[in-house]
Amino acid sequence: MENYILKSINSALKFIEENISNDFSLEDIAEYSNFSLSYLYKLFNLIVGMSIKEYIRKRRLSKSVYDLFNSNMNILEIAIKYQYNTYESYSRAFKKEFGLCPSEVRKKKINVPLFKPITLNGGDIIMENRNYLLLIDIDKFADINKTYGRKFGDLVLSQIPERIKEVLNKENFDYENKKAENIERLGGDEFVIVLKNADEKNAKYISKKILENIKKPFAYENIQVTASIGITEYVLLNKDTYDDAYKAMINAKKEGRNTFKLI
Repeated sequence: MENYILKSINSALKFIEENISNDFSLEDIAEYSNFSLSYLYKLFNLIVGMSIKEYIRKRRLSKSVYDLFNSNMNILEIAIKYQYNTYESYSRAFKKEFGLCPSEVRKKKINVPLFKPITLNGGDIIMENRNYLLLIDIDKFADINKTYGRKFGDLVLSQIPERIKEVLNKENFDYENKKAENIERLGGDEFVIVLKNADEKNAKYISKKILENIKKPFAYENIQVTASIGITEYVLLNKDTYDDAYKAMINAKKEGRNTFKLI
């Protein structure tokens, strides 16, 4: 039987593809795929490797290339078809994605690398070896923003993934998306790591090191920031995986924060 998560994510992908030129909201996708918006958003990011918004943007821009080559619509009409309100906003997004302006691509009939639709195949995602999901949440981030200002909050959000990756690389741990520039952020102040070929001892050890590195004072006003980590074994990706890590993270916060818990 197809995995519940894969089925829901595939439903979301199907909805996006069937409505690519329509005006719809993330809530519409969540309702169609029978997931809460927050849960769908986080799992889509984790499984597909990008946010829903980024996926929609890439698909709309790629579909618009077809219309540039095969329709008589002017560029503004194409922009509006794919939910861009102005020529300028469409042109900026297009150039950011493809490195060229839509008018240039149309005039010179330049082939650009298109982003094709994704379909997840198969049943449950089975990991051959034991893996651990680490959900890292910055402690009292709202208070940090309120006390020190959004400038410092943005600094924290930019440096936390660097500090996490620094530990992982220093300790020579293998993890999902190791070649990616940044550690996966699930929106807000949460970050996720999947340790590959690890055991419980490894997961606890690396969590301790990550917390120590996060707590080092920031150069900006010498302020300390802490985090809480929820850990769960990542053998079978199912609808409970993230929930378990989240519950473990909440338990860590209940015990005073700046610690980790495993479920």
